[in-house]
Amino acid sequence: MDDCAWTTETKVDNYLITFDPSDNINKYIFTLKTVGRESGYIAIDISLEYPFVSDFSFGGRPVLLHMLEHDGYEINNFFGRSSQRIYCLGTYDYAIKSKGVLMPLAKGDNDEDLTFEEASTVYSDMLKIKKNNMKIQKNNQSLGSKNLLETQQKSENSNEFTARISVGFTISVMDDFAGYKSHCGPTAGTNLIKNWAYQRGITKLQQNSIDIFKSLYSYMNTTSNGTMYTPVNNAYTGLQSHANSRGVSATYKSQDTTPTYNEIIAQLDNNRPVMIAAASYKGSSGHFVCAFAYKSGNYLGSLNGWDRYVDYTLYSNIDAKRSFYIAY
Repeated sequence: MDDCAWTTETKVDNYLITFDPSDNINKYIFTLKTVGRESGYIAIDISLEYPFVSDFSFGGRPVLLHMLEHDGYEINNFFGRSSQRIYCLGTYDYAIKSKGVLMPLAKGDNDEDLTFEEASTVYSDMLKIKKNNMKIQKNNQSLGSKNLLETQQKSENSNEFTARISVGFTISVMDDFAGYKSHCGPTAGTNLIKNWAYQRGITKLQQNSIDIFKSLYSYMNTTSNGTMYTPVNNAYTGLQSHANSRGVSATYKSQDTTPTYNEIIAQLDNNRPVMIAAASYKGSSGHFVCAFAYKSGNYLGSLNGWDRYVDYTLYSNIDAKRSFYIAY
């Protein structure tokens, strides 16, 4: 799941290009192969003054490809300099031009199409957040300058935390739970609960993934009352309610304001997976991920709910609004 498959034989297999609402290229995503075997990807963000590695995986596929497939697109039509443009408005926000507007990929029932004027405002706000996050990262971690790529190459002696996956734990993805909508929250919660339970030998919480998911889906009030998403506060209280329903008393911690990178890795160092609510221009229809690891250069390793690999994303690119974990 987290083993580096890259060798001197690793080559670029194909690439995707994304654009901003002004039709400027803002990201290159390179899919990789090693001796004919898929070996993850690496994405280069060029939206700021200098290019930097925004996210990568040693085995997983880019979220963008999963979204395209989810919506029924033929992904081969988007590789290279495709005539059909993909617009990147944020880490988990992609859109396709359709009838003069931008239609979000993996669109939720409450998500509306955007005019290019609306998308420009959204994108401008996202860039301001990204620039501010990069400034904080630079000040706190001596990163973010034009030496970012060099810093990444010199990370051998820096702190890293490889994902600790417990015996008995299997990664859940949204496709495991057919028939459910807008369920990234319960999926991330299932991964958090199950890994945490097996790490600590809490047998009462060691259930089948589908049983955990169904319980969380209910307790998190996902898609109830016409919301068609998982409210952030309900995701937090849902974790508590699920454990309590199994007769487990645990301590729950929530970082209600924007969590810092150091606050999250402090919990990972204590073997506490962290569930993160990442903001989206779609507001309440953001995305939940479960963080398990980190790597030098402020890269947070998380399960994004689309595949069974860890994606490493530069934390300044994740507009994290809230995080929570379970202590015991």
